[in-house]
Amino acid sequence: MAKVMNGLVIGRVGHLVYYVRDGQQCVRTLAPKQKKPQSPAQLLQQAKFTAMQQWLTPLKEYFRAFPVKGLSKAAFSSSIRQACTAEGGKVGIDASKMALTQGPLCAMEGGAFTLEGRTLHLSWNDNTRLIMSDATDRLVWLLYNPDTMTYLSDLGAQRMPHRFERHCSIELPATAKGSYHLYATFCNIHGNAISDSVYLGEAKL
Repeated sequence: MAKVMNGLVIGRVGHLVYYVRDGQQCVRTLAPKQKKPQSPAQLLQQAKFTAMQQWLTPLKEYFRAFPVKGLSKAAFSSSIRQACTAEGGKVGIDASKMALTQGPLCAMEGGAFTLEGRTLHLSWNDNTRLIMSDATDRLVWLLYNPDTMTYLSDLGAQRMPHRFERHCSIELPATAKGSYHLYATFCNIHGNAISDSVYLGEAKL
């Protein structure tokens, strides 16, 4: 704590140290504390955090478009535990283990796709007989290319396939090029419940 003596300040105020030299008021900043070197485990966790953040950041608008809030944080929390890989000291993301959405509705069953030119045909089983599954649940598909940080989705479109339809065809734009990971989620018609996302594979355009 600083003191005032004969009109001059002596002592510490915040990160500043006041002192007197040859009768003159002087001040200097405190030297920053030396941080303890991070352990290999801490460095690895930091690398995983950065990799997951970079992978998910382009999808912020996708998450915001859902009526269910907090999806981005939930996806980060779950996926950093199960989708981060570390081989030879190099951290990566296993797209097939990403948990983009999580919710109480029944997830897609028997999902599969084929690609004909620039038309993607997506099919799934009708599991409307199960609890937390309704024929009117709407399909939300996502095609994401983490290399180019671009994605395609029908979320918010005027026409979204229903669970009972069991198939849909997606016309892909000519601008979509590279390897896209395909995910599927169901959202109820009230917009207040979703299913866990399901990874369907990689579509190379």
